[in-house]
Amino acid sequence: MDDPAQRLCALMDEERQALLVGDLGEVARLVGPKEALLQVVGQAADASGLGLLEAKAHRNRDLLLAAQSGLTAGLKRLEALKTTQNSLSVYTSEGHRRQMPRATGSLLRKA
Repeated sequence: MDDPAQRLCALMDEERQALLVGDLGEVARLVGPKEALLQVVGQAADASGLGLLEAKAHRNRDLLLAAQSGLTAGLKRLEALKTTQNSLSVYTSEGHRRQMPRATGSLLRKA
């Protein structure tokens, strides 16, 4: 596989597989080689095969955006769980939301 466009195509397939299994370390490792091949392919006068590369780039972009969305949702969920551990949301008689800190003392029980 000596053609830079074919090598880039294969690299984009590797990137897709890494995205599908959630291996973001592998995706990061592929960035450098992918950029180098993009430079070579971009300088080539032959535009054949660019349609396939463009389709794969769009496909991988959509996977990256989905991964980013999932990570963002996970971070928001973790933050919400952290907030509920430290405080309690209540509503005032006027209907306004208010955060009440949780009591730090222990419950004293008498028998």
